[in-house]
Amino acid sequence: MNSTSGENRISVKFVIVSFIPSELEYSLSPRAGISFKNSLWPPTGLTKAVFHWFYPHISTLAHRAKIGLQHSRLGDSRFRVKFPHDKNLEFRVPASGLMSVLLKPSESDLLLHSFASASRHEPLLRELIVGLLNKKDVEAELNIIDIGSWVGDNALPWAKLLKKDACVISVDPSAENLAFQENMALLNSVRNILLIEGICSDTAGATVSTSDSLSHATFRESSGDSDITFSTTTLDLAVPEEKKSAIGLLHVDVEGFELQVLRGARGIIESSLPVVVYERHLSDGDVDEVREFLGQFGYAVYMINEVIQGNNLDCRNFIAFANKSKDSLSFDTDSIAADKFWKATPGPNLIPA
Repeated sequence: MNSTSGENRISVKFVIVSFIPSELEYSLSPRAGISFKNSLWPPTGLTKAVFHWFYPHISTLAHRAKIGLQHSRLGDSRFRVKFPHDKNLEFRVPASGLMSVLLKPSESDLLLHSFASASRHEPLLRELIVGLLNKKDVEAELNIIDIGSWVGDNALPWAKLLKKDACVISVDPSAENLAFQENMALLNSVRNILLIEGICSDTAGATVSTSDSLSHATFRESSGDSDITFSTTTLDLAVPEEKKSAIGLLHVDVEGFELQVLRGARGIIESSLPVVVYERHLSDGDVDEVREFLGQFGYAVYMINEVIQGNNLDCRNFIAFANKSKDSLSFDTDSIAADKFWKATPGPNLIPA
């Protein structure tokens, strides 16, 4: 997908005929504040107050316009979303009208915008997975589990990279996210993706709660407050029995529930010893606990040396290999050029955790 660098801006000119004796140019962007230009004299406190009151409304409209303009292109049947770090795979996208997005974007509109944006996110992780599959450090004939799969920005490209009867098992708590993935799979003839709706933890039948939308939720153990509660399952129970012993890659991105999810996947880990990829915030207390848990099964854990754009600065991906180090891989993990991503720190692409 073609993109333009820099921040999209909308310039709105207001001609004030009452208490402001000049024409002001009001420069706004979804993430920027207000600036006044071409004023014959500094704007008064009242002027600033009026503009600051209007700003959130105009900013929302500007953001919708940005999405809408993108969707007017996405709605073109000839348009594709390209994943440049996943072998340049391309995906057709469903049509979306400009005016409907501008006036009131639907959940599907927003998910499509997220899918298009995510196609260029986490380039080092994407290049690593492609390289590991190419060199058979991850067997393309084995299944992949993607839990916390969101809009399928990993699940759908990975499904296209698998061979024979291998499939991606996409697990997410949101029915809307999974419906979007199903639509994208049908539109692009991706038949080897298995969609599972569920919230996974280390115990089945436990109660968790969230105050977020299920499309991108952070769960916590229920404290009896007014948040909506849900019952959990485990990956060992959610994944079909015939798939459990043939897992090549386990990708976990569950907003702080990684340790619980991995504990609930003990059977899968023991039987398949898949490559494990998970996301953690370095300031969280259980980063070492995840590494220590995987160490019980002979895993060597590495931090992927990449700044994850759009996330908190302490957010990192980790990758773990069972009974081997990165130096024993067929794929040279340092062969990925540093100009393709933002390094978090000087050093190799994989740093021992």
